[in-house]
Amino acid sequence: MKDLGCSTILYGGFSLEQALEGIAQAGYKAIELCARPGMAPHLECCVLSCSTAC
Repeated sequence: MKDLGCSTILYGGFSLEQALEGIAQAGYKAIELCARPGMAPHLECCVLSCSTAC
């Protein structure tokens, strides 16, 4: 049986950390990382963090 996941798009107004915490608290074990500009730019935050750290 496959696990159900949850998209971070449901947490568009929250940080990636808050989104992942909420998803985990809801019992999900898998996520879809949303990267829609203006809606849930969670991937943009990660890419910016990685590119400035390199």
